[in-house]
Amino acid sequence: MGIEGSRVGVVGGSIAGCAAAIALRRAGCEVTVFERSPGGLQDRGFGIGLPVSLRDEFVAAGYLDAALPANQTWERLWIVGDGGSSGASETGRIAGRQPFVAALVNWGLLWRTLRAGVADGTYRESVTVTDIEADADGATVVTDSGRRHSYDLVVGADGYRSGARRLIDRGTRPDYAGYVLWRGSYPESRLPGRLPREFEHAVLTVGFPGGHGMFYLIPDFDGEQRRMNWAVYGSLPERLRFDDAMSLPPGCRSGAARRSGTSPRPRPAPSRGRLAGPHNPARRRCARPTTRRIRYQDPARRLPSLRSASSRDVRHRPNLYGRTGNFCGG
Repeated sequence: MGIEGSRVGVVGGSIAGCAAAIALRRAGCEVTVFERSPGGLQDRGFGIGLPVSLRDEFVAAGYLDAALPANQTWERLWIVGDGGSSGASETGRIAGRQPFVAALVNWGLLWRTLRAGVADGTYRESVTVTDIEADADGATVVTDSGRRHSYDLVVGADGYRSGARRLIDRGTRPDYAGYVLWRGSYPESRLPGRLPREFEHAVLTVGFPGGHGMFYLIPDFDGEQRRMNWAVYGSLPERLRFDDAMSLPPGCRSGAARRSGTSPRPRPAPSRGRLAGPHNPARRRCARPTTRRIRYQDPARRLPSLRSASSRDVRHRPNLYGRTGNFCGG
């Protein structure tokens, strides 16, 4: 079946959902995007890193604007405390360096750029998808209002708590990865004193017993000022083990706790007719099986495959993440 002329429903209007909608529209499809969150998502100002070559590829393909603000980096510095020795520096010492060629962008600005490519009439916010029914002729999306929408194909792009994934493979469930993530960002102007010069070209990773923290600059919401993005990964006592994916909204736990370290782990061949499943980018090293109309790939690698990128490019891109510390946002 050729995809041109198909009616497609996209569950999730975040970065992956908007990107998929743009690609499908270019392919000649009639697209509708369902986003459960009310209002826009542009105020989610966390950092996300794009390999420079990948960012340039998206610009050339017309998905991103060349003027999208970004902070360019070329290395990652690992910082450790120096044990309070004589002449110790309050900023610690550099224990290691890694190549880290990336464009660090503001999640909110990236979303705005992609959202601008999706027509308002096809983007339906504050609509929760409660069920997806597949049959031989297509798939039906059922929303919280009770309305039913029929499509030739449904694409799931609704994040790490994906309802679409559970509907495609009802046996899948989040599995606690053994750590949690606290993350946030704040204006550069709030930093006391002079900013260490390393931030102008590097991501700083500070190691501590049981975890590590990443710190780097990203553009502010206006695209002119900058924000300090931070992400702290740490382990918790076994008694605090999580049984489900969860996040705490801003304001809880002093505004710092944001997301638990749970990771949906796809089972092999999770295909149900004409439902296309999303992949959780937090699990980059899981298997990526392909069966009929489903592909488990992270949103960044999914985009080129919807146009005409070579399979060789897609196969080799995971190696790039490995060389740069497996970083694509935190």
